[in-house]
This record gives sequence, structure tokens and C-alpha cells, in this order.
Amino acid sequence: VGLIREDCTGYENCYNSLYEWEDTFGGVEFTRGTQVCPKGDLVCIEKIAVAKIDGKWKNADIKHLNITGWRTSSDYHIKIYTTPEARHKGVWDNSKYRLEVSYGSPITVEEPYVRIEGIQIYLNHNESESAGIMLNVSEYSDTRISHNLIKGTGKSMGKGSAGVASFTNTGY
Repeated sequence: VGLIREDCTGYENCYNSLYEWEDTFGGVEFTRGTQVCPKGDLVCIEKIAVAKIDGKWKNADIKHLNITGWRTSSDYHIKIYTTPEARHKGVWDNSKYRLEVSYGSPITVEEPYVRIEGIQIYLNHNESESAGIMLNVSEYSDTRISHNLIKGTGKSMGKGSAGVASFTNTGY
């Protein structure tokens, strides 16, 4: 379990943004017994990678999250979630964890087995063809998105923008 907190003082395997967690493959040790597995290969190590967002948040996380470079399966997936202390209560709350970006899609998922739960996402721009969560996965995937709040700048959102958008990459 990798911990995402605004203040990591006194915590181990802690990151200040989801981007930093993903960039280091969640601090996961990619070995199983004496077997050394490639970085990002959750199937090889037979583990789930978890980003546990916790604590109080005064400032937004402003770094884009691109979930890519992992090997996942239905049993060994990526889970990103907020604890009660960091989670909204069904309405936008600036004192809880939030991912706010000024261009592009805040979250892009390129791996087939990912869970995202309880995040506030804000697209604070007018760009077209962007989404709060952009799914760009193969035709064989099981991505689960729940209990998230996604908002944009309102009527000035760019053409083709969405809360969640999904594209199937068939490799052709």
C-alpha cells in the first residue's frame, strides 16, 4: 500500500501526489521469493497495487495521473481510493483530496484492470476532447470507477469534453 498525503511527515512509502505514486510503481517491491519480476508486473508478484489517499488536504493535487506501464489482471489490479478523512461526502469539498488540472485529462488509464474510488476531479480549462477520467484500454478490460465527483468550468468546457470517456484500443 502506497500512501498519498499532502503531508508525509512521519509516514513511510508516502507520496504527495498520485503522479509520484504511479511514477515509482507505488513503491512496490517487484520480487516474489527469489524471483525478480519486471517493474510494474503485478501478475508476476501476485499482488494488488494500492494508492490509499489519506489525511487532510488544504491544496489540490495538480499533477496529471497516467496509469501506464503496468501488467495487471482481474486478480492483480491497481486500486486507488480515498479514506473517510480524505473523501468528499457527495458534494464538492475543498478541504478533501481533489485533483485539479489546468489542461488535458486529469486521469488517463491505459491499463485494463484499475479501480478508482472516491476522488474529486476538476477540469479547470476550456480544452476540447478531454475528460476527468480518460480510459484508453484494450477491448479486454475491467475498469471500475465509483463514488467520484467530476466537474468542469461549466459552459466554457471545450467541445467533446466529458466526465468519463472510454476508447477501446484494439491494436489495429
